[in-house]
Amino acid sequence: MKLKLVSFETAKLLKEVGFDLSTGLAQYNEDGELESSCFFEGAKDYLAPTLELVKMWFREVHEIYLEVRRDVCIKPNIRIYHINVRKFLINHDSTILYNKRNNGTYEEALEQGIIEAIKLIK
Repeated sequence: MKLKLVSFETAKLLKEVGFDLSTGLAQYNEDGELESSCFFEGAKDYLAPTLELVKMWFREVHEIYLEVRRDVCIKPNIRIYHINVRKFLINHDSTILYNKRNNGTYEEALEQGIIEAIKLIK
């Protein structure tokens, strides 16, 4: 198992909305190439966090919950994932802000949910 980093396109969007949790492990340069180095304040480069770290950031900072689950009603050799983006309300109910299907990998579905969550806070 290996944790997947966000794509360069998603890293640019995250920078626009103020994502600032550096892992200190990797970042993208202006050309979209992944570099192994620490992030310095004011750098022009883009952080390259894991998808799971971004999911946690949305939960902790914006109270937006990203849920990706596999559709169990489909044939075993076909993978379809449901993506839900939720916001919990004061009365402990939640409202679904985005609900779609993705027939790629779990990671692709999670990144799709992250992009939709970014749109909500822009």
